[in-house]
Amino acid sequence: MRALCIGKTQPVDSLERALKSVIQKYPSSEVDAPAKAMLDAINKAKNPNVVATVDGSKIKAADPDAYKLKDSTTHYWVVCVPQNRGNVNAFKTKLSNFNNEFYSVKKYQAQTLVLNTTTVVFLKTFTDKNDVLSYNDFILKKTEVFADLQKENISVFGISEDNMILLIKKKNIEEYKTFFNANYAAKKPL
Repeated sequence: MRALCIGKTQPVDSLERALKSVIQKYPSSEVDAPAKAMLDAINKAKNPNVVATVDGSKIKAADPDAYKLKDSTTHYWVVCVPQNRGNVNAFKTKLSNFNNEFYSVKKYQAQTLVLNTTTVVFLKTFTDKNDVLSYNDFILKKTEVFADLQKENISVFGISEDNMILLIKKKNIEEYKTFFNANYAAKKPL
């Protein structure tokens, strides 16, 4: 009862100490399990990325904002162009011409968004990872499509729909490129 009163009138740290004291003084009593449950709830609230295992050890929980590899879901093909590193409109025209010539049946749609100071051109939609990587392999051989961009400054990659949403949220292209390089088949950069 005393621990619950402390929880109502004092900071959480005081309640935590009181619950630990109850667990230590009354290990096999009827208050042991509820005290442990409350203590566990406090720990989860304080450390949402840490999970306690059965043996009491702590491990880091999966990061909910981590990129995930989903080979068989919808993918986009992406070109990231930093500010003043090329003519994005001319590139989009050449990209459209390329797609009309080689992929007219697919009817890919190019869209543009800005993340910080980088223009992101993304082509949608590809059926899966293999589809986008096949497209990537082929278009990278057609260097004339990229003639209006500074090739050494751009990033080109495939990305699943879920990861694209996460990339837009996080606005960290370099972080995604690291994930892409580690998890997708190694492809020659531009």
